Amino acid sequence: MVLGGAWYYLQTAQRPVACTSEAKICPDGSSVGRVGPDCAFAQCPTSGSNLLSADVYPLYNNLTWGAETATTSLSLTGYSVTSQPISNISDLSAASLPFEQYYKEKLRPLGWSVDNSLAAGGPGASIIAYKKGGQYIILSYQTTFHCSGANEPVSCPCDITFSIFSSNPVAVDYKNATYTIEGQPVTLINGRTESTTTPGSASRTTTQYFGNNATGDLNGDGVPDIAFIVTQNAGGSGTFYYVVAAVKNPEGYQGTNAVLLGDRIAPQTTEIQNGELIVNYADRKTGDPMTTAPSVGISKYLTLSGNQLTEVPAPTDTNQIDAHKDLIQVTSPLASSTITSPITITGEARGTWYFEASFPVVLVDWDGKILAQGTATAQSDWMTTNFVPFTATLTFKIADISGQYSNKGTLILKKDNPSGLPAHDDALEIPVYLK
Repeated sequence: MVLGGAWYYLQTAQRPVACTSEAKICPDGSSVGRVGPDCAFAQCPTSGSNLLSADVYPLYNNLTWGAETATTSLSLTGYSVTSQPISNISDLSAASLPFEQYYKEKLRPLGWSVDNSLAAGGPGASIIAYKKGGQYIILSYQTTFHCSGANEPVSCPCDITFSIFSSNPVAVDYKNATYTIEGQPVTLINGRTESTTTPGSASRTTTQYFGNNATGDLNGDGVPDIAFIVTQNAGGSGTFYYVVAAVKNPEGYQGTNAVLLGDRIAPQTTEIQNGELIVNYADRKTGDPMTTAPSVGISKYLTLSGNQLTEVPAPTDTNQIDAHKDLIQVTSPLASSTITSPITITGEARGTWYFEASFPVVLVDWDGKILAQGTATAQSDWMTTNFVPFTATLTFKIADISGQYSNKGTLILKKDNPSGLPAHDDALEIPVYLK
């Protein structure tokens, strides 16, 4: 199976191996590529089963298990399987303890350890989390009691259901990791994969790496992660663009869920700033036919929680300006005003914002492209901690805006930082419209 091949690569490869890009067509119509260490073909899927970590198999055989599906648990993306309920249990411990003991004896010798930060429990419910490197296995059960009352005893008759979850597998390379797209696991092989669009159909769905990489820390562990765009085409005219992230851990990369950007959009830039993922692209106006070229600039903001990308609102202009009001204030132009070239910027900043009586000023378009840059100069003695007035003039060309998708821009007034140390960086951003 595809995931099995990815797991085999993780467990056996000692270093990256360059394999040829040949593909083998599997019985279900999907394709697999060659993987290390000996560049053998990855295993083919087996009827949609065995999607969980290989270490949970064989599943606890005293239960009847349902189908394995892509899901999210405790902010982690991966796959889960749930048992058929056992009815009318009178001794909860007699049913749950053998399940827990089975996996304790199975997982610990394979290098898994209990992660108490994700554990939970109470009358009739339990969550046990195992961790190995950057991957998790979560065992849980829940009960439905047949007796009523606020203080139901756990010994009363109940139905009990068990679940097993494992997070996306870890890959040595982000172009060979597994991502969850529209609820389905997709494992890239050298940045590309194909599968049958629907069972028995001749049409094929192609998912492939597009690019626009951004590198930065998304989960606050101090290790740079990677975000990029993938496309998916199911054989029709549409090409759907998604943003995904590959979270770096000591074993490799773990893929997240994919967030849809749109159909046949025009990607611009992708960036990671202060733990936030920002995707800039152009789309069509509401009601425009698909034959119309994208003409509206859009910025999508996302954060990572566990292993799950979630869209968040764009930061408000007022918050950023208010946060700097005790350091620097701009009197002209005002936020969200329309500016023309040349533009004169005036205001006041504390003496600590300057160095040698000046600081940098930059004008960028909606996509971050620099349209103009210059220097703001102090209008009085800057060797003070008090506010000192400044002025700056910038000249720009409206024709230089990226793709002409949006007339939004940003004035960036940077604190002068002769030390070059990132800890001393600071900037005030003023949103404007360009004309």
